[in-house]
Amino acid sequence: MGMARALGRICLAATIAVACVAAGARRQAAPVPGWPSEHTGSAQQAVVGLRVVTTTDDGAVSITRTGAALVIRCDGFLLAPSELLSRTVTVAGRAEEGGKQSIEVGFGSGRPGERKALARTVAGGPVRTGWSLLRCTGAHWPAVRPMLVPAGTVPSACEAVCAGGPEPRTVPINLKAAATRDEPGAPRWSATWDEGNAAPSIGDAVQSGEGHVVGLLCAIDAQLRSADIRDFEALGDATNCVTAAPIAEPTDADGPMVAVEGGLTSVPSEIAAQQPDLMGAATACLAPYRIDTHEVSNREYLRYWLALPAESRRSLAFRTRHRPLTWGSDAEPFPDEIADLPVLGVPLPGAQGYARAHGKRLPTPYEWCRAALGPSGPAQQPDWVRAYLRDRDAAWQKLCRAHEAYLRANPGLDRSLHPSPYALPWITRTPAAREAAQWSHDEAIRAFEALAQAWRDPLLTLPCGARGFDKSPEGAEDMILNAAELVAPPSWRPLNRRTIALQFGLEPARTQTFGPRPLDVGSSTGGLLPPMSRLYRRAMFGPTTDDLVMWSSLSDLLSNVGPVARLKLSVGWDYEADAVTLPTSRPGFQASLPDGYAVWRGPGRMRREMGHAVPLDSMDRRPSMGPQLYYYLPIGFRCAR
Repeated sequence: MGMARALGRICLAATIAVACVAAGARRQAAPVPGWPSEHTGSAQQAVVGLRVVTTTDDGAVSITRTGAALVIRCDGFLLAPSELLSRTVTVAGRAEEGGKQSIEVGFGSGRPGERKALARTVAGGPVRTGWSLLRCTGAHWPAVRPMLVPAGTVPSACEAVCAGGPEPRTVPINLKAAATRDEPGAPRWSATWDEGNAAPSIGDAVQSGEGHVVGLLCAIDAQLRSADIRDFEALGDATNCVTAAPIAEPTDADGPMVAVEGGLTSVPSEIAAQQPDLMGAATACLAPYRIDTHEVSNREYLRYWLALPAESRRSLAFRTRHRPLTWGSDAEPFPDEIADLPVLGVPLPGAQGYARAHGKRLPTPYEWCRAALGPSGPAQQPDWVRAYLRDRDAAWQKLCRAHEAYLRANPGLDRSLHPSPYALPWITRTPAAREAAQWSHDEAIRAFEALAQAWRDPLLTLPCGARGFDKSPEGAEDMILNAAELVAPPSWRPLNRRTIALQFGLEPARTQTFGPRPLDVGSSTGGLLPPMSRLYRRAMFGPTTDDLVMWSSLSDLLSNVGPVARLKLSVGWDYEADAVTLPTSRPGFQASLPDGYAVWRGPGRMRREMGHAVPLDSMDRRPSMGPQLYYYLPIGFRCAR
């Protein structure tokens, strides 16, 4: 599958910079002075004038290009034809690349209240899309919502919405399908207009008869009165600050959605680090939107899958891009017990296809974080999270005190047999140590079961909405627990990008008082191994089945009982991670346990969260360095509109 180890290398499991983000929100809490407060508006408002001056390095020669751009998000994000941003300057009949470029945007050009601002192209932008993404830092102007027409459809009764002049003007245009679409960013349609009408400008918006903005004029031939038009099919290759939605509205049967109020939103530092378009800003201003109350379940995705053409469902290429990685056979993709659990491991094209079929789209990273945390971002964590942290810490401290008392009552216990002097005993050699290990095991199980029952197994995937307390400030459910979730990926990812997944987790406490400590069970994700209920496979030269059970069940226990410091956000890029299951660098540890050792086991709780059975004895054909486990990470998705 080519997905191993990707998440671990790129995962940003840094702690949320609460103070910094909160300060940024305070600095920008009020609307930008002198700018309109509306987040969305008509195409006539959102089409703005563009003036680009490109100059040679010595300043002797310059060229000025004029046209239009489209405001696609209210806090200064614009989409413009790349042709307007060309750095080519003709010097003495020879084409050269200019050294300097000035981009001026005229908001409300030629009308009362016109504002001018300088823009910059966003670093790491798209390649061969025909568009460029611009950002006017500090601007706030009503944006349009890019809309998608059904594949193969040519909108009728369209008009080009033009910028400039005291009154916005429109030019009726006739569209037809473009001759070829062999390259990324190739025109979707071609347009012509009547001889009596003035020509539109490059960058003008294309508006359908229903008032939907469905594309941009990317090239114009004034002599032939024709233009090339790109629709928003490839908008994701230009930016993920917004995502285009189908024209058809979702119905009530498509599942409940939560209305999220627009406005200024603090951006977690982990998201800001992955979004170069923010240009260092700590906040984003979002238009109002709706997001699914719950993640998409196995049952819901199966209904969509069975509605697809049978020929597509049989195609290996289509299955690879649309069928969940975690499902079993076609006859029984998953058992009834997990029908209402989030569908896990849906490839990005499959999630996008499901969303479009239901009149929805994938949320942007900004929208997902706003729905999960509210406008204040990580500065204000939900009350239940703080309560859970207190309960975890109290359970651990109680466990520590019990172990301290046990060690005082048994001074002859040889602590040197354990990986660290006060770790939970897990491998024992002497009768006294075996007895201590059993006592420690039973105490830890009691603490674990109490927490799991009170908090409904925080580290396991449960049916959508099963944890009533996991509700965001905006009203969406299961946004902190219950698996990571897909969002619209950044444009600078390569063309074969699979996903970007966001997930909240709990950061293990780094400093502890005297008492048992979690073992250092390494993982490429930077933390403990995933709980045992996750699907995994072992490498060809990996550990034995007993080793896997021992380490995974121990990790399951300690991941649910060990002390945690705070809530954190992780950004991941793939569905699979690897984990080194045995600390082979330590003396006395090897893949096969020495004779005479009793394996210290955790609770051994196995839950099916995927359609596959857990393949403890399956073997990977790819060799690896040392004992390895490969985990399919629990990644689901929800839709927005």
